[in-house]
Amino acid sequence: MTPSTSFSHWFARRAVPGVVAIIAIVFFIMGGFVYEIGTSIDQRSARRTSSFADVALNAQREEMERVSKDYAGWGEAYRHLHPDLDLTWAYGSSNMGSTLFPDYGLNFLVVVGPGNVTNYAVVDGKLINPLPVERLLTGGTMLLVERARDSGTETVPVSGFLMWGKWPVLVTAAVISPGGDPTVPVVPGPASVLLIGYALTPEKLIAAGDKYSIPDFRLRQPQYEAAFAEKILFTEDGRRGAVLEWNPDRPGRALMRRVFPWLGGAAALLAVLTFLFLRHAFQTTQVLESNARELAEAQAKAEHLALHDAVTGLPNRAMLMDHVETELRKNAVCTALFYMDLDRFKPVNDLMGREAGDAILLEVAKRLKSSVGDNDLVARVSGDEFAVAACLTGPEEAEGLCRKLTEAVGRTMSVGGTDMQVGMSIGVALAPNDAHTGSDLIQRADLAMYQAKQERRGSYRFFAPEMNDLALVRQTLEMDLRRAVKAGEFDLHFQPRFDTRTLKPVSVEALMRWQHPERGMIPPAQFIPLAEELGLIHEMGAWSLRHACSVIASYEGIAVSVNISPVQFRDPGLADLVASILKETGLAPHRLELELTEGVLLENTEMAQTVLTALKKLGVTLAMDDFGTGYSSLGYLQHFPFDRLKIDQAFVSQLTAQDSSRPIVQAILAMARSLGISVTAEGVETAEQFMLLRADQCAEVQGFFLAKPVPLAELRQTLSVPPDQILSRTAA
Repeated sequence: MTPSTSFSHWFARRAVPGVVAIIAIVFFIMGGFVYEIGTSIDQRSARRTSSFADVALNAQREEMERVSKDYAGWGEAYRHLHPDLDLTWAYGSSNMGSTLFPDYGLNFLVVVGPGNVTNYAVVDGKLINPLPVERLLTGGTMLLVERARDSGTETVPVSGFLMWGKWPVLVTAAVISPGGDPTVPVVPGPASVLLIGYALTPEKLIAAGDKYSIPDFRLRQPQYEAAFAEKILFTEDGRRGAVLEWNPDRPGRALMRRVFPWLGGAAALLAVLTFLFLRHAFQTTQVLESNARELAEAQAKAEHLALHDAVTGLPNRAMLMDHVETELRKNAVCTALFYMDLDRFKPVNDLMGREAGDAILLEVAKRLKSSVGDNDLVARVSGDEFAVAACLTGPEEAEGLCRKLTEAVGRTMSVGGTDMQVGMSIGVALAPNDAHTGSDLIQRADLAMYQAKQERRGSYRFFAPEMNDLALVRQTLEMDLRRAVKAGEFDLHFQPRFDTRTLKPVSVEALMRWQHPERGMIPPAQFIPLAEELGLIHEMGAWSLRHACSVIASYEGIAVSVNISPVQFRDPGLADLVASILKETGLAPHRLELELTEGVLLENTEMAQTVLTALKKLGVTLAMDDFGTGYSSLGYLQHFPFDRLKIDQAFVSQLTAQDSSRPIVQAILAMARSLGISVTAEGVETAEQFMLLRADQCAEVQGFFLAKPVPLAELRQTLSVPPDQILSRTAA
């Protein structure tokens, strides 16, 4: 362990926690000190308002005792209440009746006779039937009565708290006496006692609180949160009767509310400053070790990224090259390189998004790795291209691995809840026959893969020397094609379609031609796939569509059909392009027919339905070209809005009265009639083929027997050939 490492370890484990603990303790003590001060201030405030509550209760007690002494020590009261009750004098004449209650806020008045029998009772100003005083009041009523009698015959009021139902009540008891009146004779025996009560109801407590500055003065109730200050009222028998409570001013809490935010802010500021200081100090001590660690991590990461693909984690082209060179040096006689390209990956990636594309690449990588040996290398070379370097004994074992890889990748995979299949074309190069270096082996496997893709997608091919010549031709053709697009070297030829009944031309098909300045006429089968691969087909297709519509707009009664490439079809702006060209050229939409192959429907039926619907809304006609060559064409006719199908020339070229192709053609015609779809037979080259198609009620025909594709300069003459001259033609 280096000194810097030791110190940073000590600093992180001991110093930093110690400093943090000291700061926390200091602020904890300061907070506790402020809390103690605030609490002490609040308690003093509570004690002060508690004295106010005592003052309020004592004032009410003194008022009650004064009233009690005035009435109990009144000679007339003694005369009419003791020992016998004069009800008329007491209640009827209101001497000791309802008038006392509003004047003094009383709640009841009771006279207890010599035998402790209730002689007289008035509650809330109303006379009630005398009942034992213990039933009216609880908490030691008779104790209070006896305490009053202890004063002898003198009227000396005594007070205490009793319970009147749910309310605490301040009760004053006094012996009823002559009060020094010489005219009133004294009756010997036990004295009668006058009880008057003042219930502490919420209204009275609120009034007392307002008068004596006791905030929220109330009787404690279970449904309320307890107030900060309280006073317990004990009944005469020493029991807990009720609790008075209130919320006094709490300057201590106000102080804490003001101080704590500042204290917290100071703590936070000090914590931040301390953190910045400690971090700076810690970072300073870690400079050397941090730099060394970061350098090591960066180097490891750079080495990994330099040799691995970021999406799949597979080795990349550089690592593949290094691995192949190493294997060739170790054992050149068994090194095989498989170069693979995914079929239909780009449209799936474009339509479903990058995340779906990455998911497919990950699944392909997983399947490839599970299909090869532990010592074999699987690499991602570029976008949708992979490679496998394996040690094999010969071509037979290589073919077996090709089939295994193709089968593994071709299995249905689920991406984003959608099931799909991705094919793969493979090129194989074997050392030492095909190459002696890693770069040459990879390059020749790539050439073989391209050849497999050109011949039949989903297949595999072994490298052959002539593929080098084909690669050079393709490279030259690619450069010439780019130049031709810029130079405008393309032209359109037009091949008419004829009504089988009248032999009158009803439409022409626009066919793109490339007149190379040195090589002459280049067949479309050579440059159209290359244009699709290079992305040039969009510009070429737009030119073809615009030029065809512009030409045919000047011909009356003739429609034009234009082929749409699958790459063009995937362009979300196709419908807008067609609409714009129709408006620009003035061609009526029903005079334009767009020919589509089944390939445009294979990749995404939902997208295809959307695009075809948008095109149909423009009013153009839709035709399925090369019908019968795809395994699912019948299903497409049911689900997509095609107006016409063109029977592929593969069926028409073999058509004779005895050939087995005729029943197939007749079945296609019958099916199309039942679906209300027009049919055109293409590739008609003999009079017999034409007559059979006419006999089978095929609506339209197209082919060399009727008319070859001609340049624009010969189109009008071709369209004006009389029907009888057409019938006299031969295939030659």
